[in-house]
Amino acid sequence: MVQHGFQWFCGTVTIAVFGEEIQRFFNICRANELFLRDIQTENGQTVFSMNAAEVKKLKPILKKTHTRIRILKKKGLPFLRLKIRKKRSFAVGVILAGMMLYSLTFFIWNITVEGNYSYTAGEITDFLNSMQITGGILKANVDCDAIEKAIRNQYNDITWVCAELNGTRLIIHIKENYDTQIPKEEVDPYHLTAKRDAVVTSILTRSGTPLVKQGDTVKAGDILVSGIVSVYDDNGEPMDHLLVNADADIYGETTYTYHKEIPLSYREKEYTGNEIVNYYCMIDRGRLLLQTQKTEFADYDRLTDDHWVSVLKNFYLPVHYGTETIREYRWVDKTYTEAEANQAAEADFNLFLEKFIKKGIQIIEKNDTIQIIGENCVVDGTVTVVEPIGKVRPVEQSELPEINTEGTEKTE
Repeated sequence: MVQHGFQWFCGTVTIAVFGEEIQRFFNICRANELFLRDIQTENGQTVFSMNAAEVKKLKPILKKTHTRIRILKKKGLPFLRLKIRKKRSFAVGVILAGMMLYSLTFFIWNITVEGNYSYTAGEITDFLNSMQITGGILKANVDCDAIEKAIRNQYNDITWVCAELNGTRLIIHIKENYDTQIPKEEVDPYHLTAKRDAVVTSILTRSGTPLVKQGDTVKAGDILVSGIVSVYDDNGEPMDHLLVNADADIYGETTYTYHKEIPLSYREKEYTGNEIVNYYCMIDRGRLLLQTQKTEFADYDRLTDDHWVSVLKNFYLPVHYGTETIREYRWVDKTYTEAEANQAAEADFNLFLEKFIKKGIQIIEKNDTIQIIGENCVVDGTVTVVEPIGKVRPVEQSELPEINTEGTEKTE
């Protein structure tokens, strides 16, 4: 029992020996006082056991006797400690990787813009960058309410904004077409004013004092619904006032003009078919080109196909990869025929109309004239639409009516 305990403590190796001088191998081991145990022949091969620490002493004997060995089994404390050490290193690695992934969840790595039409995602993200909202920012430093108010103030056509934190993503949901309710901004209270010259076609007031009615002609900046509401006494005399957030659906008929000059002579890109494809990987803002070919093209376009690495749907990592394609082109001088110029002019005018359609604005009349004047194709047009014309403006202190000592409002 003690002997088995000692063998386990020192470690035991079971070995198979092969060669033509196996008997000589054992004789030399005995002469060198190597203790070989449990020597037996199994399936045509000779097997024995020995202490793990003495295995390295077999090397010169194997060379002398032209034999070789194969280790069949290892057991004992030395091998158990090694096994535990390997598992411990693996466990520590898993723990460290988990801690690193967990620490990444405290940051924003991906910013996505959804619902945009007139404004590109690049324009919105550039504006966020000016507010120091970039990839790598701590989620604790992201104020979604402040982002929403800043975007509404910066872009008048955006009527609804929602900034959402989801995983390691900041998702900006926006709506550019008119919502049925004027969004609340950070200035409180406010009027609704006309954003353009228009003729009021309908008005439905929910709060505030309406100052216009259907059929009225208004100028840009005129107050349509006041945020000042008078309070009257039993005799119908004004005695006080309330400040509210003016809220109404106000539609007006307004006209937009369109003018564009298209040169008949123009230059067009013609791709030669020569291109270079480079592969890259980015960690945060550090870019590593995995394959770089020297660009010798005089004129070229650079196209990037970028992919973010994500563990789950909304758990993005600060790693992305992709390809960069460089396509060579040359400039070719061309001239529009009259039919081609008319077609290009009509296409541009239709793009102008499409902006209204995407925003849900009703077009009631459109007119355009196309004519060749000198070296240009000149397009002039008008578009009459019915659209929401309300725009938020804070109530100014100078606009507040004065209250006299008897409790009635002073009017000039």
